[in-house]
Amino acid sequence: MAAAALRDLLVLDAADTPAHEDMAVATARAGTVAAELVARRIWAAGDPDAIGDDCFEPFVAVVVEHLRAQFGGQDNPQARADAEGRLARIDRLSRGGTPGLAAAVLERLESLGLSTEALDATAIGAIVPQVLADLAARRIAAIAAEGAMSAAQRPHIVTLVAARAQPKAYDAAAIALVEGQLAELTRRDRTPASGLAKAVLERLDAAGAGTAAIDYAAVAGAVQGVLDELAARRIVAIADEAAVSGAQTPALVTLIAARMLPRAVDPAAVQAAEQALSDIARLDRSVATALVRGILGRLRLSYPQALAVADAQFVADAMQDILDDLSARLENVYIPDVDSVPQGWTAELTRFAAASIAGDRDGMAASERQFKLMAAKAPSLLPLEDPDGDRADPGGHFWDYR
Repeated sequence: MAAAALRDLLVLDAADTPAHEDMAVATARAGTVAAELVARRIWAAGDPDAIGDDCFEPFVAVVVEHLRAQFGGQDNPQARADAEGRLARIDRLSRGGTPGLAAAVLERLESLGLSTEALDATAIGAIVPQVLADLAARRIAAIAAEGAMSAAQRPHIVTLVAARAQPKAYDAAAIALVEGQLAELTRRDRTPASGLAKAVLERLDAAGAGTAAIDYAAVAGAVQGVLDELAARRIVAIADEAAVSGAQTPALVTLIAARMLPRAVDPAAVQAAEQALSDIARLDRSVATALVRGILGRLRLSYPQALAVADAQFVADAMQDILDDLSARLENVYIPDVDSVPQGWTAELTRFAAASIAGDRDGMAASERQFKLMAAKAPSLLPLEDPDGDRADPGGHFWDYR
């Protein structure tokens, strides 16, 4: 360090070895300068032999200005003050705390023309957790520590810490604006987060109804309540969010958004969503064959009241009883299962089954008459004298289902 100061004073060239006497003078002066800087609270470290890289250049500059007159130069008080200022600023940023955030806060305050002499990294580091705790308590942003801040959040935190450190920095309107922006940035990062919650937030944002109070946690907390209500009203039975299918998601997003913020969703859209979920449940592809879907469609067209209890599983479970009833009515035609329904009979069977489920005796009688006409025109449906391996009906008769 002493050699660097002598070179800056042009006492020796870069490649020269300094004279012993000059080195002794420079070293001694560096020690007294360091002690003086410590006493004036400019440089807390105060050890020229253990100076850090960040403090080396400004400390050497301070020593140079103290030695300049002694080595025949002109004393420059302004240059000394500037060097001490640089050293003081670096020192403030290295006294414990969080240097990265502290530096940003000090730079922000200095850019606003405000004094930062009373602030260092320790003071700013003590303010940071206060600001974060306040933001969490007011549900603006849940940030555990500086290391948990995102790049997008950081400038807003710097502003709020600067405002807390120097109240003159920002007025109430500016702080409110920053807090609103921070809330918008952070509300989607709060846990628990799910695909369904994200879709609900996007739906609210698209409707211009997004609020800082509605975050992932709030949406996730409302999901089960919506599912339980749908089950209680026999619209659809979904155990939990993990059981939601892709087809059900859009309708559920609408209903959850309406639960979170009723004014954001039109009542007609809520009704349409509930109807869509009901339709999806009835047309569950895991049990709904083409025949079952056709029967459900006929129920919707002719007997909508029956859909309160009739879904795909209900219809599938009822089909064997319906076929047995139909076979008994036709007398000379026996249909043992849905795989044996004669070709061309499916459309009329959907009418008969729908009428049977709805309890419409007149509708069943009309279909029965139509079936008898169809059977009379199809000789292959009449009983065979030679069974040749065909299955028997409950009365022991054999039939050809070709």
